[in-house]
Amino acid sequence: MLPKHLKFFHFQTTDKQVLSYEDLDKLVSNMPTIEFFSLDADTNDVNYADGYNWQHTLSSVANLKRAYFKIRI
Repeated sequence: MLPKHLKFFHFQTTDKQVLSYEDLDKLVSNMPTIEFFSLDADTNDVNYADGYNWQHTLSSVANLKRAYFKIRI
């Protein structure tokens, strides 16, 4: 369960298998109040490189003002 009024979210990992893009999409879609999203990740999941995936994922976050990404595939 996530906090109802979460505004800032940062996720960082060097474990390449800890978070699939599908899981990240589910996580973000359940955080509609975030305004700042930051991701710093190493991953084996090529879905992280798909701009259409990101467009779909981030469009579910109406309050999003800033997003920062550092993704190594």
